[in-house]
Amino acid sequence: MTWAGKQGFQKPIDADFMVAGKPHGKFRTERGLTFVQVAQAGHMIPHDAPEAALSIFEYLLGNRPSL
Repeated sequence: MTWAGKQGFQKPIDADFMVAGKPHGKFRTERGLTFVQVAQAGHMIPHDAPEAALSIFEYLLGNRPSL
């Protein structure tokens, strides 16, 4: 992916996405853009993994400092 004239997301998505001490997938943030891969969830994350969806939503709203 290219933005601001630079290529981004060239390194693997390697940070664990944890919710309440349990792993829910992986994530990576680069230059203000965050990609989250939620394990055991399809395109309906709130249905498949509600705890993970709430955590992501709180992060997007600024109520959570990091994933």
